[in-house]
Amino acid sequence: MAQIGTINLQTASGIVEVPVFEIADVDYPVWRVQTANGIGAINVVDVSEAELDQLRIQTGQGIMAVSTEINDSPSLSGIVAYGSIDDNTYVHDLSDFSLVETLTESGGGVYEVALSDQYVAYGSQDSNTYIHNLSDGSLVATLTESSGGIRGVALSDQYIAYGGLDNNVYVHDLSDFSLVATLTESSDAVLGVALSDQYIAYGGLDDNTYVHDLSDWSLVETLTESADLVRGVALSDQYIVYGGYDNNAYVHDLSDWSLVETLTESGDNVWVFALSNQYIAYGSDDNNTYVHDLSDWSLVETLTESSDGVRGVALSGQYIAYGGVDQNTYVHDLSDWSLVETLIESSDTVQSVSLI
Repeated sequence: MAQIGTINLQTASGIVEVPVFEIADVDYPVWRVQTANGIGAINVVDVSEAELDQLRIQTGQGIMAVSTEINDSPSLSGIVAYGSIDDNTYVHDLSDFSLVETLTESGGGVYEVALSDQYVAYGSQDSNTYIHNLSDGSLVATLTESSGGIRGVALSDQYIAYGGLDNNVYVHDLSDFSLVATLTESSDAVLGVALSDQYIAYGGLDDNTYVHDLSDWSLVETLTESADLVRGVALSDQYIVYGGYDNNAYVHDLSDWSLVETLTESGDNVWVFALSNQYIAYGSDDNNTYVHDLSDWSLVETLTESSDGVRGVALSGQYIAYGGVDQNTYVHDLSDWSLVETLIESSDTVQSVSLI
């Protein structure tokens, strides 16, 4: 039992101490929380499977019950998923890198993949966004608002957002998949979308990055540092990063929108970004993936396994994964940057990579 800490929850009957476990030890879906010992997971179970005395909480997937028990045999210890121009989305279990699902609903190339604790979602050139349950691979929703190919997809605990060639970003509530907002600031195709607990951000061919508040969908900032199209956007609790065909990555502090760093390692177009609590990573048409430490913006690693342009990058607490035009997805261990697996299911360009 890998318990890493506890958190206190205020209830009508008083404060309840809830154990927090290693994320890898808790079955999906999980509720992630920050502890003094790092990010962990509260073990939540469906209310229908809960005891009467178990605490109930509201989550993005509805009301769940908090369990103090660890799952002895979780279904997955972590997931890497990647989408390909071969029209498929591939899902692997990180415990042994086995292929656990090939998702084939897309009627065109898959340009973006996103993962949450419950779902895998992907956007297609066929203009649709597909959502599957991670537990069994079943298709739970097909979102059809867009009138053009999808280029950006993002998931949070509450929302899914997607945008593409019709210039708009659509946001749906995951509880019933209803459309809750259509964001129309972009004057050209949207190429990247990101979600945090507070904001949604997107950028594209008009060179700008737009940030809206999730509470009322108001536009709170337009970021204009990029001198060319914005190909990727990422959000954390503290920062937003974006960039594209001017070869740079721009990092702003969310507290005041100030530009805090411009990363210039890339020798060609920057395609994609990933943020964690410790690192920022981005992939480039120069075939490399660059990783910087958020504490001082220093370059800590340049990953060079890819033999062609990098199109997708993702970070988790343990791994970094990236893939691209050479059709492969490479997974490295963050502890020593060693290559631990090369995933070769795709028969065409890997356009997007996601990790949980």
